[in-house]
Amino acid sequence: MTTTLEILAQTLQLLAPTGLPALRTFEAVLGLLEHQIPDVQAWLEYSLDDIAVRSQLAAQTRHYAMRLGELRMRLDATFSTHLLALPVPELLERFRTFYRGPFRFIRYRYWGDLRRLQGESRAGRLSYRQAVVGLKRAEELLQLEAWFAQHDPQLQERFGSMYQGPNGTNWGTVCTSLEWVEALLGALGMTKVPAPILDYLHEPEKLRPFIKNARLELISIINQAVGHRA
Repeated sequence: MTTTLEILAQTLQLLAPTGLPALRTFEAVLGLLEHQIPDVQAWLEYSLDDIAVRSQLAAQTRHYAMRLGELRMRLDATFSTHLLALPVPELLERFRTFYRGPFRFIRYRYWGDLRRLQGESRAGRLSYRQAVVGLKRAEELLQLEAWFAQHDPQLQERFGSMYQGPNGTNWGTVCTSLEWVEALLGALGMTKVPAPILDYLHEPEKLRPFIKNARLELISIINQAVGHRA
């Protein structure tokens, strides 16, 4: 190993790698440190288990937030927002059960419920299928809004200031920054980020050029080792 790599290993308090697998692992660590992504500082003090829990919750919440936005957009294109003020679950249950067959046309209540929905429809008239689709979307939207309201304290606790509600949170940044820290801990083979690397990540400009040069040297060493094996 070159002196540059030895000094860097000592600075970061990492064992100097010996052997091709260890060299590749060290190169992966340096690659992550060289290309640190924004907002990872929010997660650096947490353990690997804590990161895994937050990463799983972030992925789930991101999916829910995207679905919520999609439902709002689709409903807004076909219904007024007053649709959500109607007793959506009860209406959907009646449309799914009592009004499902052809005898709905002789049910007085069916026409009354359909008129209520048509009153909120941007197109005016509705078919049975359009009414059911709209009610299904409205029900799912209401369920997702209830989920976010119920889990709001947990989401604030897990994600801190990065959580700005289902619409205002940059879930891409949350997920990728958690994944980055998880990848770093995996490459290090540690459950928490060690103090010297913490110091670097809080002030990366101090060592970034040094890390870049050391990584280039390390890649050269790896390529030479692979060449000798061939």
